[in-house]
Amino acid sequence: MAKRNHPRRGSMAFSPRKRSPRHFAHVNAWPETDASEVRVQGFAGWKAGMTHVLPVTSTPAPPPQDRKSASP
Repeated sequence: MAKRNHPRRGSMAFSPRKRSPRHFAHVNAWPETDASEVRVQGFAGWKAGMTHVLPVTSTPAPPPQDRKSASP
């Protein structure tokens, strides 16, 4: 008979491996804090690979001058 147990075949680093339904995060829990101390109330984390950059070109060399171009 074959052995039933085996090690994982892949990383659990970014689990689950699927696309997020939206590009922005949602904070479910807010910590209880005093109004006198200043601290981060909720950290919105992102999944890996969910970043977008919109650079504006200002040089006259490329044809799309002063246009926004998206690069994921």
